[in-house]
Amino acid sequence: MQAKILFSYGKKVIDVTLNLNVPIIAIFEELKGKLDMQGKADDYILWHGKTHPIVPVPIGSIGINREKPIVVFILKKDFKTIDSYLNNYFPNLVAEALQAPKDGLYILSELSRYYNIISFLNDPELKNAVDKVYPRSLFEHLEPYEKLKQITNWFCTQFFQKYGIPPCHVCGQPTIYAGPAPVIPDELGGHPLSAEIFKCPICGAATRYTKFTNPIVILMNHTGRELEHCLGLASILKYTGFQFRFVLIDLKFHILEVYIPSMKRYVSVDPYVNRIDCPLLYECGCNQDVTWAIAYSEKECIDVSTRYVYNRNEFNARRYKLDYADWLTKALSFKHQVLIQGASDSFKQTIRNDKETLLDEKKPTDNELTNPLL
Repeated sequence: MQAKILFSYGKKVIDVTLNLNVPIIAIFEELKGKLDMQGKADDYILWHGKTHPIVPVPIGSIGINREKPIVVFILKKDFKTIDSYLNNYFPNLVAEALQAPKDGLYILSELSRYYNIISFLNDPELKNAVDKVYPRSLFEHLEPYEKLKQITNWFCTQFFQKYGIPPCHVCGQPTIYAGPAPVIPDELGGHPLSAEIFKCPICGAATRYTKFTNPIVILMNHTGRELEHCLGLASILKYTGFQFRFVLIDLKFHILEVYIPSMKRYVSVDPYVNRIDCPLLYECGCNQDVTWAIAYSEKECIDVSTRYVYNRNEFNARRYKLDYADWLTKALSFKHQVLIQGASDSFKQTIRNDKETLLDEKKPTDNELTNPLL
């Protein structure tokens, strides 16, 4: 009997149509090459809702879910750490997800989409794109915090430009938003997220804006909105020695956090408004009641909401009213435990250092009390 099964290792997923009577060990070498795995079959175990060793039994006998036929390869040495999460924590999480309110699932699905976007930062050609635009010699002599401030200020004031309502590309007059537009084939190389059309009320010409997520294209265009600003600055920080992560605040604000060793914590960086270390800006300056601030990178997924909250009592009350809060908290924790396995000890130490600062309370500064967009 033939069946299509998805096999996954790391970030790679492939689909294979095979006979269910074939032992998985018989095609291990083929899968190993396609999934960029190292070592021998005995170094791995299979996971498909439960664990299974790679032994010479038919793959059809290990109970793969026909509706979601995905099999994950996990190194045994990593599995020892996440065993309890996969076999105890995860099944309960899935069961709860079947009844979880759609708002919680939507937040998680949006986060998954952004995880896919930040993977574009691994493009091997990105360093060349950064070297073409980044004036490295201006900042190399500075200490990390001052260096971060100066790079961000240069990025915001001299390099990157905000994209709002564009002028007409024909007559230069103000345009009016006319709605979304389909992505065209010529744009696919830029990994487009969406496209918009703006109409000119004077000459009738249409001006197109496409939201790209390919960091190389973003650096070349050096213009965009919040997400493009974050991806553009992140591209530069990646090759200037900083450890950074993205932060999604209530699906409304997208910023970065950058780790400063001397402070033993992450500092917020908003490249759209050129603000450094102003986590209370969104509550105190933008009047946004923060409920979820999620920090994410390829090695972590952490709820950092308390850093962005001024009134903790009101924050706790908002969370308490959400019927999906407990489930989403557990889902984020599970995702983090899986991601962090591949991180270095020094990286894990930065996470521990920063965690100790998340409950620090502070009063808003002048830069956090004013809305930079007004």
